Amino acid sequence: MKKLISLLTAIISFAFLANIAIGETPKEKVFHQVFTDVKYNETDYDYTDYYYAIKFLKEQGVVSGYEDGSFKPHKTINRAEFLKIVQESNMEEGIDSKYKSQKCFKDVEANQWYTEYVCYAKANGIIQGYKDGTFNPSQEVTLVEALKMTLKVFFYKYDDTDPWYKGVVEVASELNIIPLYVTGFTHKLTRGEMAEIATRIKKYETADLEAYLKLSIGFETTIKTTYEVLLALEDTSSFCSKEPIMTDIGSLEYPIATQYANMGSYLGQLLTADNCEDKTRMKNIFGVSSGAGLQTTFTLGSSLELKEKGPSSGLFSTLEDIGYECTEVGSLSPDDTDCSSWELTEEVDVNKLFNLKPYADEIESGDCVNCG
Repeated sequence: MKKLISLLTAIISFAFLANIAIGETPKEKVFHQVFTDVKYNETDYDYTDYYYAIKFLKEQGVVSGYEDGSFKPHKTINRAEFLKIVQESNMEEGIDSKYKSQKCFKDVEANQWYTEYVCYAKANGIIQGYKDGTFNPSQEVTLVEALKMTLKVFFYKYDDTDPWYKGVVEVASELNIIPLYVTGFTHKLTRGEMAEIATRIKKYETADLEAYLKLSIGFETTIKTTYEVLLALEDTSSFCSKEPIMTDIGSLEYPIATQYANMGSYLGQLLTADNCEDKTRMKNIFGVSSGAGLQTTFTLGSSLELKEKGPSSGLFSTLEDIGYECTEVGSLSPDDTDCSSWELTEEVDVNKLFNLKPYADEIESGDCVNCG
């Protein structure tokens, strides 16, 4: 198979060079830029994470970015910043200037850039602060804190539960405003994820959420991040501090989170490690690295067996997008939608494998040969 791939690659490369030689110019890439670090490559259909959410909020006049023209979508956002943006996303008129001169918490001084937003929110029951009388405006906002503020700002009610955020998450999940790739209840929200939450709830209110998700994700999806999913992800984080064990063949194997246990050693370790804040663990799993500024590596030979006869529509689209092909022998539908055996038959960007996370409960087993 590798020889065949190498031969095809050589043929394609030769044809490409031949076209250039006879004067055919490669197609010029077309870019759309919202901020200097938020772009859409129309030619290759490649775009920055949360591109459409950030674009929408900018068009609505809710966000304006930094003075250098950037937005920094992967930078974490603090409690005051999130509160300001979520309020402005649902506010037709400005806040009464009287709130700017107030001191409504021990650590919220008058006339700061965030004072009016914090004091208005407190006066209107959007926030309560901590028991010690502080608000901690500069503290990174967690997912559940952000969801609670959002529901309050948009006037959605939730049940009092134990823990307190269970009711919040259940309503937010029903509205489908939780980004897919958060890592748990205490996940530190990024500016891009903030934009996604604010955009989703705005689109929900205008009955445009389904169309927005199809545009931003690339295919129709009914997948929602639920309380149970986040609970399982919290379980994943406990595996991040566990040391690897030495296998009988002399290799190191990292512990695998419960929800990825059926996906095989390679994928199980890979997806578990991706939920860990310390991304250096990735480098110890078949030399894999991921994320901005890190070297991209590739994988070949990863195989999956599904629990049911055929994947869900979301998993089917994801498998095709990653590069998996059906390897099942027998009577199949023409488009492989009832196939339960899949394998990577070419090298792909390993980061694409992380898109399998939402579908872990559909996968029975997995394996990886010649990977890394």
